[in-house]
Amino acid sequence: MSDLPRLFISYATPDVKLAKAFANFVQLGADLKTEQVFITARPSTLPKGTPFVEAIRAGLDGATLAVLLLTPSYYQSQFCLAELGALWITQKHRVPIVVPPIDYADLDGVQLGEQAIRISSATGLDEMRDAITAALKSQVPTALWNEHKAEFLNRWDTEFADAIPEAELVPAEELIELEQRLADQTTELEDLRQKAIRLTDYSKNLAAQNAELRSRVDDAPPPPELEGHEDAQYIAEAETASLRASSSSPARSCAPNTPRSPSGSLFVRPRAIARCSVSSSASASRSPRIAARSRTSASMR
Repeated sequence: MSDLPRLFISYATPDVKLAKAFANFVQLGADLKTEQVFITARPSTLPKGTPFVEAIRAGLDGATLAVLLLTPSYYQSQFCLAELGALWITQKHRVPIVVPPIDYADLDGVQLGEQAIRISSATGLDEMRDAITAALKSQVPTALWNEHKAEFLNRWDTEFADAIPEAELVPAEELIELEQRLADQTTELEDLRQKAIRLTDYSKNLAAQNAELRSRVDDAPPPPELEGHEDAQYIAEAETASLRASSSSPARSCAPNTPRSPSGSLFVRPRAIARCSVSSSASASRSPRIAARSRTSASMR
């Protein structure tokens, strides 16, 4: 990027046509090079594939002076307000340009007390020229500036003055309802996040139990290698280990109560397998009456 002092033009996307015309006027009228005017509306400033946020940050960091096109859309843009805040924090020299229907009375926050310029004022634009000259240490030919200033003011009167989008007002009742919906959805999102954390912890614990179970089985296969989310791998490992353990265990009577995975295959927890194995070993020493009652219960299940 060029080491020349640069001008940063901050604008809202709905005002892109005005911003382009304004940038061309400033560059040509102040006799600046293309790389000295940073405006994201130009492909030369922001080539395709360039990370947008990083480019904005670099543009702000490298700017000597910032010009803000304050429109209703500007105040509705969170991104523009973030740029304004960054300029205020870094104490960059800035020139607020008031664009009707915005008026001086609408300036608030970090703009209070700043000398703003009305975009349709020839005298105000001359004051901006002086600020550009001082900040960028450039020499601005008066005749050249006046020529492009007159051209821009003519375009403002005929093309832009009646085309600036008005602010969109939301009824108070609708705003309250939307704020409540936002609060409810934020709470729901947090609940889901906590549930996801619990499920992830559970799947990890289950994987650890199945790893221990595989270590007790001769010729146990290695854990399956699956692509995708790690939780899917934990579940698949549990399923594979449980199937192998259940197929080699004499605890066949536990199969009817064994939960199944979404794929339909058996999903046996290690502790359940251990209980089934103990139950099967103990059943051999039961009396005929107890064994019969156990068979009856199993069939009822």
